[in-house]
Amino acid sequence: MSWSFVSLDVETANSDPSSICQVGIVMFENGIPIDALNIMINPETHFDSGNVAIHGIKPLDVVGKPTFADAFSQIQKAIESRVVVHHGPFDVSAFNGAYKKYGLVPIDAIWLNNFLVVRHTWDQFFHRGYALNNLARHFGLQLQHHDALSDARVAGQIACLAFNESNMSPQLWAEKYQSKRKFKKPQKPNEPSKTGKFFGKTILLTGDFNKSKLDLENAAASVGFQVVRHASKKLDLLVVGAVDLDATKGKPKTGKHLKIEELIAQGEQISIIVESQFDDLIEFGKR
Repeated sequence: MSWSFVSLDVETANSDPSSICQVGIVMFENGIPIDALNIMINPETHFDSGNVAIHGIKPLDVVGKPTFADAFSQIQKAIESRVVVHHGPFDVSAFNGAYKKYGLVPIDAIWLNNFLVVRHTWDQFFHRGYALNNLARHFGLQLQHHDALSDARVAGQIACLAFNESNMSPQLWAEKYQSKRKFKKPQKPNEPSKTGKFFGKTILLTGDFNKSKLDLENAAASVGFQVVRHASKKLDLLVVGAVDLDATKGKPKTGKHLKIEELIAQGEQISIIVESQFDDLIEFGKR
């Protein structure tokens, strides 16, 4: 089986996805990396100390470097009309933000989320453990985490292992994901029980849990909670699970968790609990 693709990763200067400060691209043919691009980008914005602590890129490192718009043609030449493997949704949102920021026409590439490839190739990674650093340890791959070039290379190596394991090319994976829609959209939770002890209260779950999130949401609905999936001041209770550091780009809390903490700091009366406390609360609601 002969196939080729590129893998890509970005780092950002702050929480704005458009603030790209590094792009790593690795070209693969038949499982072998044949070329690579490591492009430092001037994001034309501030650097948050938290982001610098994660990837080590400082404002001085991008002085005199091209903006995303300046580097656009080089990036376009590398990925246009090709399958682009990216480990998680963040890289696509970063590119979309940069397109909008600079008024650029999006590159015509075939984006393939490596989360889906990994989760549907190895059963042990379907629910958790598919963060890039965990996969690198599992497969014995050297990773300088949060260096965009290293992340892109390892994401590509893991994708190659999955392509071989599944006996499917990246093109076939992309076709199955984009056209046949094998991977189902998230199901909606049940409506709240009007006789439940917590009827009239709203709840939000964020992170990874030991049980499926939908099962937990339905358990909450059975005791009266209205389950929501967006953070807002109307929330009564937030349940936090484990954090996939790859999905949060190294941050110890999800975006929803951080948003609720901001609202609490502004005076909103919202409680935050963990999964074990949630289990106790559901048992109390059933009595």
